[in-house]
Amino acid sequence: MNSALDPRESQHGRCNPKYNLLIIRAACTPLGYKKADKCKEYWAHNLINHKKIGRTMGLSYRIFLFDDNDSCHRLSNARFNRLIRGEQGECLSEYAGKRLRYVMVILEMAGRKPLSIVQIDYNLMPLDAEGRIIREEQEKELRLVFEFTSPFTKDESAGKIIDGRSRFAKKRYEQEFKWTPSPEIEKAIVAAIFG
Repeated sequence: MNSALDPRESQHGRCNPKYNLLIIRAACTPLGYKKADKCKEYWAHNLINHKKIGRTMGLSYRIFLFDDNDSCHRLSNARFNRLIRGEQGECLSEYAGKRLRYVMVILEMAGRKPLSIVQIDYNLMPLDAEGRIIREEQEKELRLVFEFTSPFTKDESAGKIIDGRSRFAKKRYEQEFKWTPSPEIEKAIVAAIFG
């Protein structure tokens, strides 16, 4: 790909940290790396097409937290990144000791305006007594994802034997780190994005 159109590059040729986080988080979906590659292809395709007609297109993400009352609260991307990295002093003390429900919404953008939703992930964030992400749980989540997205897992549709561990890992991942929204929550997310 032409480096001028590579979505991993900013205008100044440096690596774009938002793009890297997007790909890391997309890789942690049940669709795994295939979804991450699809996001890259989608982004690059739209960047090329919209440059032709003079619109700057891109992907962005938004994070929403849901409390026990199903209230939607926006979390800034900067704060989310600090939580994920485990930076000192960054915590969500109001949700301490919980498996916090959060939503990562990947958006197609024109400038600062969201045009459409590309993907929505409904995840659980395990927090300790101080409201910080429990590192052991975060590592466990990544291990499970790598187990069921391994490129060495054989294809069931091809009639070959599949290692049962990958199925078990996917089921465990979905039980421990994913959640299913109600229709009201889905509507609240759309309203929070598009007004």
